[in-house]
Amino acid sequence: MKFNIKKVNVSIDHITLTSDDTSPIDFDPEVIKGYQHLGPRNTKKPKKQNKKKQKETYKSFLEYRHDRTWNKILVYTDRSKIDSDTEDTDYNFFLPNITIKYISSWDNPLSYGEVISVRNDIVKEYNIAFNLAEFHVAIDLYSDLKHNYLKYLKGLTKSGRVYDPDENPKYPGTYYFQSNENPKYPLRLIMYDKKKEILDKKKRISDESQKELLNVNVTRTEAKVYNTVMGNRANCLHQQRY
Repeated sequence: MKFNIKKVNVSIDHITLTSDDTSPIDFDPEVIKGYQHLGPRNTKKPKKQNKKKQKETYKSFLEYRHDRTWNKILVYTDRSKIDSDTEDTDYNFFLPNITIKYISSWDNPLSYGEVISVRNDIVKEYNIAFNLAEFHVAIDLYSDLKHNYLKYLKGLTKSGRVYDPDENPKYPGTYYFQSNENPKYPLRLIMYDKKKEILDKKKRISDESQKELLNVNVTRTEAKVYNTVMGNRANCLHQQRY
């Protein structure tokens, strides 16, 4: 089949950084510059479960929005294991004490400068380093309204499996080429109609992008790389301290 592709965009859609420090930290929300602090999100208290089981939780969960790009970041502090067989919420031990999740908007894909500026603000204040834990690489293929290539492309895409991708029952039209639940996969490939997702979720986009989307179809192929599963061998941020 001959494809009539009008435009191709490649971007980093998501990045997660985790600190190399496991000690408790009193995180100051005002440390991060250039972002509007939207306040804390609610964190669920651990529920009593079976004896000897433990539950992960966070001391705080903060949300920010960039002043110019409107990209968002989520900051989790003091991720820990808590005893679930008691009502006691004292921490047994800490995992990375700061996790930063960068979430890009449609109009402003993540840039190196935006990611590193937040990281540097925190490193300067707390003298910790960060590991690159997760990143998503997105490839968007634009076609005209007469041609929606999603079903054709998902049938032609190879990912090391010999059987067809699984369609997400909760989100029809979203196809997973590896298990969406199994954490053993360091790389997960998904494909979906990006235009439909933006319009269905009423995501904030510029008037120019809104006008463009009404006249095209956009098929997204997204590679989700979980660097922690890979042993952080590709980490490039860990050794830099300022």
